[in-house]
Amino acid sequence: VAPAQDSVLAVTSWLNKNGISSKTASPAGDMLTLEVSVEQANTLLEANFMNYVHDQTKTTMIRSLKHSLPASVHDHITYIYPTTQCVTKYESPGSSLVVSLIDFRCLSSP
Repeated sequence: VAPAQDSVLAVTSWLNKNGISSKTASPAGDMLTLEVSVEQANTLLEANFMNYVHDQTKTTMIRSLKHSLPASVHDHITYIYPTTQCVTKYESPGSSLVVSLIDFRCLSSP
């Protein structure tokens, strides 16, 4: 579903004001992709991104425990990834089942 034009304008204006360009990541235009540094993400989202390590797999992920959006875009953005999500893959032995799990207990800060 295509976003409302006022949502597109609000979000792209906010990003542009912060010196960030984006690319449409879905045919409907309801998802954007952007590349930012950790410093930029921290400033943009009032977050504290840092490295976390999955206790079992030792996989390192950059995540934040919280983030915030300004009022001007809050009602226009439904989801930001990755922020607080800790997605890992579980593969069932002997089958082709692969499930993505979100488990906040899986991470510890190094």
